[in-house]
Amino acid sequence: AWREERLRFRPLHMVRTWLFSAIGLLVAAWIVPGAHINGFWAALLVAAVIAVAILIPSLGYLYKLVLTGRLDQEFHPIGASDPETRR
Repeated sequence: AWREERLRFRPLHMVRTWLFSAIGLLVAAWIVPGAHINGFWAALLVAAVIAVAILIPSLGYLYKLVLTGRLDQEFHPIGASDPETRR
């Protein structure tokens, strides 16, 4: 059963994830021919930009779904007939 919990912000977890993302970008730039990142600070900046580019639109879409009440409706896969016409 669901119960309400206080939202926990964990800055150490966020920093650790950001560092691992930067390391992953450095490794990917080392493996992929033609890709180059100018040092660890540049990798940190690129990781932050990628995170913001994914996070902001995702949160915006989620808020839109919540505010319009679309999360309360039943899920109907694409191609399924309209529930109104099935009656």
